[in-house]
Amino acid sequence: MNIKKIAGSLLIAVTAFTANAQKYQDFEFNEEVEFSKDSLSHIEEEAIIKRTQSFEYIVTAQEEYQYEYNYSARWLGSDKAIEENNKIYLSAPDDGSVVFQKARVISPEGKVTELNSDDILEGVYEEDGDEVKYYYFAVEGLEKGSIIEECSYKKYGSNYYGTKVYFQGSEARFNQTFELICPPHLWFEFKSLNGAPEIEKDTTLEDENRWFLTIDTVEKIKSQPYLYTQVVKQALLYKLNRNSAQNRGDITSYSRAADFVYQSTHQELGKKTAKAIDKIYKGLDIDELDTEGKIRAIEEYIKSNYQVINASVPSLEDLDFILENKAMSPKGSVKFHIQFFERAGIENHIVLTTDRSEIRFDEEFEAYLFLLKYLFYFPELETYIAPSEQYSRWEYIPDTWAHNYGLFIKSMNVGGVSAVLGEIKFIEALPYTKSTDKMYIDVDFSEDIQYPTVDLRKEMFGYTAIYLQPYVFRFDEQALTNFKSSMSQMVSEDLDGIEVNLENIEENDFSRKPYIFSFTTKEHNFVEKAGDDYLFKLGELIGPQSEMYQEEEERVYDIEADHTRHYYREITFNVPEGYQIKNLDDAKMDHQYEMDGETRILFTSKVIEENGKYKVVSEEYYGQVVWPSEKYEQYREVINAAADFNKIVLVLEKK
Repeated sequence: MNIKKIAGSLLIAVTAFTANAQKYQDFEFNEEVEFSKDSLSHIEEEAIIKRTQSFEYIVTAQEEYQYEYNYSARWLGSDKAIEENNKIYLSAPDDGSVVFQKARVISPEGKVTELNSDDILEGVYEEDGDEVKYYYFAVEGLEKGSIIEECSYKKYGSNYYGTKVYFQGSEARFNQTFELICPPHLWFEFKSLNGAPEIEKDTTLEDENRWFLTIDTVEKIKSQPYLYTQVVKQALLYKLNRNSAQNRGDITSYSRAADFVYQSTHQELGKKTAKAIDKIYKGLDIDELDTEGKIRAIEEYIKSNYQVINASVPSLEDLDFILENKAMSPKGSVKFHIQFFERAGIENHIVLTTDRSEIRFDEEFEAYLFLLKYLFYFPELETYIAPSEQYSRWEYIPDTWAHNYGLFIKSMNVGGVSAVLGEIKFIEALPYTKSTDKMYIDVDFSEDIQYPTVDLRKEMFGYTAIYLQPYVFRFDEQALTNFKSSMSQMVSEDLDGIEVNLENIEENDFSRKPYIFSFTTKEHNFVEKAGDDYLFKLGELIGPQSEMYQEEEERVYDIEADHTRHYYREITFNVPEGYQIKNLDDAKMDHQYEMDGETRILFTSKVIEENGKYKVVSEEYYGQVVWPSEKYEQYREVINAAADFNKIVLVLEKK
């Protein structure tokens, strides 16, 4: 979304309002090293020992822009830290935003080696088949106890409408400073996140506004299961709120954004364009379908025939260009879908949100950095689609866009006047019953005890199939052969070279039909001979399971999954004549926990005897996206119950 188009220019043609420019333009490293090795030697890994971030906004009679200054001093206290810091990555030297970028290395003995523009090297890596250049300083001769100082100063167009600054990372950080400097007529609003200190206003200045904060110590973020580290870091949000010179307030507001988004996606068409879309719509022949059928047909047609290109290019938003070239940007896809929804008479609201695994939509702080991902919401059906996601279908929007807040935009008639309303609402995740993984397995010992016939059928629906089912129709013969082999190895790496059958792999089967793979084989290692007995590795039939056996330090953050999910397994087997099961009770398990009076996470396994056969039925589900940290052990127990089931071995004992 083009933020500058929303807000308009804040340029003030009054030179008296110009802020003191370029505070750091003459920066040089201190001649004397300011860090004491003795005070740092206790740090046995990598650490940021000093960091300064400064954002300086400049407004003149002719232009407005900002300078961004970043300085850090990094302590290397381990071999791993040395290995990970032998390159300092840089912006391209000819990037017009770069004023300077410098670095120097201080050895444990105090020797200083400076790096400047003459030391910049060029490398190449491959991305999507293309060669991409990158630039860096090569840092040589590093030792434990070395310090790397690096600094950059860059000039950008002003970003007033929402920025997030982080103070926490994968290493401990000390002595951090943040400041924002601007002309005295500009007033910013701030919000501290995840324990970061509150911002302070510098009251000693008259010719400029300055806000700042300092942080003595921040612990490193440790990677843990079911944790999006980026969203729990200490951080600061800021945005421009008021311009006293223009007597304008509430500058960064969702009411302005909602009106812009609606108006720019609902445009009157020329006769030629309207006629072309009318023709396509008529060819869909969907007027007799119900609302869901119409939405599905429109989405499937557009995504099957037009490519979404993730680029903000004006031509990719132009409907004539889209019709001719069958390519569109995310916003272009929104505009194109709307034309069909209007012809079908389908009420829809545009929704803008974030990917909560990267940045969580803050429902209290209006800022345009949260308006990143497009959805449609259909109030009649209370469901969503993601118009910009090529392989998403129906309600299966990218899972980390749900369980999140968003800006819902709709048009309404008030007293005969059309108005656009923007409202912050919660985007509910789909229930666990919408994402299922079911296995039906029959093991027949009738002909051979050590190599019984295993007949396996696995049905995956919803998010459990989203990384497989939508893509299979594009595979050539060799790719399909390799893919089938990988399916059997989802169950066991020893299952190689067997014939796998696939069902429901056409382009638009995802969200309509379960993705199914099945096979029958006697070539496996699910049974081993042990003297006169046989060991039946019943648990391995369901394939490897997630596990959380390792003890963690006290869990600080809530558990957060991508989506809710449900697993169901039936394993049916007969007992060979002359044998009995020694330890059938090992297959009986029950682990379940409630939230708000309802069972929300569960793993159970029971044994049913029917007509001389046994059926082991296990069920596992996670009915909440987020599980509170204080109940971490409950979640861990259920996860590990599935892993424990995977290790069940039944003993077929000779009578």
